[in-house]
Amino acid sequence: MDYLLEFLNSNAVAAFIGAFSAFVLVVATDWRRERRTVGTIRNEVQMNREHAKGKLEAVKMNRMALTDHNKVIPAPIIRFSSDVLRTLTPGVLHRISPEQRRALDALCYMMEATDALLADATKTAERFRSGIADSKRQALAEELLSFYDDSIINLSRLVEICEFYLKAEYRTILTKQYKVEDYVPRQES
Repeated sequence: MDYLLEFLNSNAVAAFIGAFSAFVLVVATDWRRERRTVGTIRNEVQMNREHAKGKLEAVKMNRMALTDHNKVIPAPIIRFSSDVLRTLTPGVLHRISPEQRRALDALCYMMEATDALLADATKTAERFRSGIADSKRQALAEELLSFYDDSIINLSRLVEICEFYLKAEYRTILTKQYKVEDYVPRQES
């Protein structure tokens, strides 16, 4: 018994216990930080879903202003934060499944493609300010409507992808056949 007490009272054992405690603390802190980062990714997807819903309404209003009131609204629409997701993901690759990572990539791609489409729509809308000839106005309006229609489809699809992600249906995001006609607003008779 005295030998055990003497062994436990040695500097080497104290150093080992201190180092081991520090190691456990670092592991626990890293685990907690990574868990929080995975939660932050989920929150960011949720925020982008709500952002997509707001953008969808804005684009529908812009489209309606053009078709119903012959009015063009050239205001830009704020971009998605796909770069935040792309920055957060590499630090927790070992905590997410390959399917989840591919689903995040698909989600970011859709956000970036939609932002590019909306930027093109804004550029086209701004061309109306430059005093274009009436002969070109109709063609430009049709081009703008096309951008709006494509944006509505992309935003509707993005909302759905975000919802699949939040329900942890990563495989659905990756395997679903996204048909354009499923996202086109139904015209009322």
